[in-house]
Amino acid sequence: LQEELDSVRTQDNADFEKHQKAFEESTSTIQSLRDEMQKLRDNHAESLGNAQEQAQQSETVTNELRAQLEQAKDLYTNEKSNAAKELEAIQNTANELRQQLEQVRDEGKNGSEVVQELQNQLKEFQQVKVDLEDKHRAELSELQSVVESLQTESGKMQQTHADALGSKDEEAKALNATIEELQSNSSILQQKLEDVARSKNEQEKQLQETIESLRQEASALQERAEEQAAAKEKESADLTKVVEELQAKVHEHQQVAEEAKRKADEAVSGNTTVIEALQNQVQAAQQQVHDVQSAREEAESKLQSVNEAHEKLLGQIEDLRLAREESSKESQQKQAEVAEMREALDEAEAAKRSAESALQGVKEELGGLQKVLGTFEQDGQEKADAHAKALEKQRAELAEKHAFELGKVRDEYQDLERQKAELEDGQRREMESLRKERDVLDAQRLALEDAQKEEREQLKNVQDSTEGRIRQLEDRHKAELNQMRDDHGRELESLQQASADKGNPSAELESKYADLLQEKRALERILEDIEMQNDRKLRDRVRRADEAYCELKEQLDQTKEERTKQLDDQSRKHEEAVRELHDLIAKLREEHTKAIEEMASGHERDVRAVMDQHAQQIGGIEEEATRRAEAAGRERDSIHESRLANLEAEHAEALQKATASSPQRAPSLEVGTPIAAEAPSGGLSHIFVNREADGDETPGMIETPLAYASEDEHGYSPTPAYPKDGRRAGAAASLTTEAVQSPRVKELESQNKDLFSALQAAQREVAEMKSSPFSSHRRENLRKAFPHPEDEDDYDEEPAGDPFASPSIRANRSPIPTAGTAAPAAHSASISNDHDNGLSLEGTLESIRVQTEQLLEINDDFAAEQRRWSQRLSLSRSQRGGSMTPFRSSPLRGAEEGRRGGSPVTAS
Repeated sequence: LQEELDSVRTQDNADFEKHQKAFEESTSTIQSLRDEMQKLRDNHAESLGNAQEQAQQSETVTNELRAQLEQAKDLYTNEKSNAAKELEAIQNTANELRQQLEQVRDEGKNGSEVVQELQNQLKEFQQVKVDLEDKHRAELSELQSVVESLQTESGKMQQTHADALGSKDEEAKALNATIEELQSNSSILQQKLEDVARSKNEQEKQLQETIESLRQEASALQERAEEQAAAKEKESADLTKVVEELQAKVHEHQQVAEEAKRKADEAVSGNTTVIEALQNQVQAAQQQVHDVQSAREEAESKLQSVNEAHEKLLGQIEDLRLAREESSKESQQKQAEVAEMREALDEAEAAKRSAESALQGVKEELGGLQKVLGTFEQDGQEKADAHAKALEKQRAELAEKHAFELGKVRDEYQDLERQKAELEDGQRREMESLRKERDVLDAQRLALEDAQKEEREQLKNVQDSTEGRIRQLEDRHKAELNQMRDDHGRELESLQQASADKGNPSAELESKYADLLQEKRALERILEDIEMQNDRKLRDRVRRADEAYCELKEQLDQTKEERTKQLDDQSRKHEEAVRELHDLIAKLREEHTKAIEEMASGHERDVRAVMDQHAQQIGGIEEEATRRAEAAGRERDSIHESRLANLEAEHAEALQKATASSPQRAPSLEVGTPIAAEAPSGGLSHIFVNREADGDETPGMIETPLAYASEDEHGYSPTPAYPKDGRRAGAAASLTTEAVQSPRVKELESQNKDLFSALQAAQREVAEMKSSPFSSHRRENLRKAFPHPEDEDDYDEEPAGDPFASPSIRANRSPIPTAGTAAPAAHSASISNDHDNGLSLEGTLESIRVQTEQLLEINDDFAAEQRRWSQRLSLSRSQRGGSMTPFRSSPLRGAEEGRRGGSPVTAS
């Protein structure tokens, strides 16, 4: 029984390990599928985020380009209006010059020296203006270089940001590769996940460090801009000082000019002032033309910047196309991952089929057990059907779960495809809109180029015309000056001759002097007006330079603010993405724990249902075994009663024969031979002794001890000693009894063997029906609960441990009597021999009765133990609650504990 129990335990453990492996494989496949689904979701979210960021960047770039185009348009309109105003001013100045030339012709005064001095002053003023313009141009170039450096730095920052995004994409690809390696190496899944989390934390730290470095660079740029602004303010202060110095010099020159005018009151004429005014106006016109050319150059530089922005836009379009190709590659990778998921699902289905085959093997084993169980075939079939229905239900539930998960995967894949199509449509629309904007920009650029060409041609024409007019005016002015000098010389000569001839009356000289003073005052007023105009123009230019400087400073501040806002937005988006990632990880962990708990609870319910079914089956088997044991006990009681009645009748006949033949056996008794003692026991010797066919005593005849007798009955021997010749009195009389009784004894032995085999078969069936898995803890408890039979008390060492053994088997265990044991019987008296013979028969009957009672007690104990065991199983099921593997005690152990008065051993 112990060996059978051990074999059953090993088989149950092997089955349990198979089921557990199949369950673990199914859980691992489900977990891997969930991990792949999560990876697909994460990759899709990352691709969506990247696409959205790229779309936002493209929108910002297009907005910037539109703003720059609008600014270029505004500048173009302003320049056009300024050019028109300047043309009008040039025409007005030309008209004024014509009028002044006509006045000069009419006046015809000589002022060559004053004109020379004023020309020198004008040259100095022109040199100062040229220096100021050079400084202003240098400042503008410096500002442009600062703006370009800021643009390059912003481009570098964008490039670093793009590099960071690319590194992040590469890291995401590396994570995908590590996750694929995790799928192949499921044994080290947790460790790799921890490594990935650690590397992700390090990457987040690196991103934070890069963000901090970018912020530091932004702060450094801001400090540099502030330093440049301070330098510009210092330069503006220097410019103001220079302007003040120039104004002081102009004032000094004015004073010198006034002194010179006072020294040369007579030589002052309006022609020189008019000529200087004309030259100033010509120089102002040249300066205005130069300003127009500088503004045109600025417009060309802005157009070049617009072209560069357009090229950047084209580069971004190419980047978008590359991103689209990468997204298509990622979609292909996702499709490959979906194919891998399908393969994993096929593997899961194969594992499911293997589990079904294992279950089918279990079912076949149950069918084999049903074939072995002859009498319980119908009940076993019904229970197997119920078990098969439960398995089919569980299989259907598993199929539904797999179908549901497959549906989820298909829905998610369809969502991914739909989102991919939406992204492609959005990218296509964005590409179309960008193409349209590019076409519009190209058209605007061409229009601007055409307009600029036209304006350049117009400016060239205006410049040519103005230069021609200026040359004509200069030639005319020179000719008029020469003519005026000649006229003035002739008039002086004539006046000198007239004064020499007529004495030059003082009245005419005074009148002429008064006229010359009036002309001088008029020329001074004209000079003041020209100086005021120059001062006004200089102030206007300084104001324009200040306004341009302020505008550039505002643009720099705006770019700084926009850069800081972009950095803050990027950091905020990064933090939000990290927060969403952590929330998603926590949510997935919760879902994972919930799924594991649901699977564990479902498995526990299934195991509990199977255990309940097994308990019901075991209860039915136990009840059937008790019924069979009770029937066998009743049959055995009836057989023993009939056997006792036969033995009593034989005993009575033997006593009568012994009393009748006692006088004839007296001589032989005196000799000391135990013939009379053997006569009555010859009828019962076939129960205890193995004899040969000729009736002689078998050498080394053995006797059967009283296995179930008490300790007080060990002195009674059911078989007396026999002589070595094997002949005894009463042998012939007992031949018929032996012939009659031997079939009954054989029948009893066969019945005992059948009962013992039936008991073993019942115990084997009970052990085989215990199909619940055993844990190591239960095996230890069962080893404690089922000790080796040699470790039991002395009662177990007796042959009574095998109550259903045949007399022949028990005879093989009894000791062999020797000649020393037969000697006292040979020398005893006849009365003592009769008494011994009577005691032997009574002892034999008593031993048979005791054996029968002990068999009945064992049967009752077995039935009671079966009842206690069934009650204990029901109590353990009610007390177990949510336990996975209930413990069942053994009826044999319960019987031992019941005989010892102890409690049954249970284990949680």
